[in-house]
Amino acid sequence: MNDEIFIKPAPGCAVRDPVTMALLAEHGEQKPRSPYWLRRLRLGDVVYVSQENSATEEADANAATPESAGKRRAQSQPTQSGDEQ
Repeated sequence: MNDEIFIKPAPGCAVRDPVTMALLAEHGEQKPRSPYWLRRLRLGDVVYVSQENSATEEADANAATPESAGKRRAQSQPTQSGDEQ
């Protein structure tokens, strides 16, 4: 049995780590399989995320940033000059 689980807050929830007192990261974190985190899972405060899903979600989030979207748009559009008539 794995001693850790990868979890993230459920939509609309903010959950503190009882050890560090820091909020659980929105994209998820690796946490110990402890009674505290298992209770948070059971109550629906956090959701389990498979490692494959977390990598895909992180890549999607990085690709969807306005900064990168603007760069992609600018690169994909051909330049037009007024001399071509």
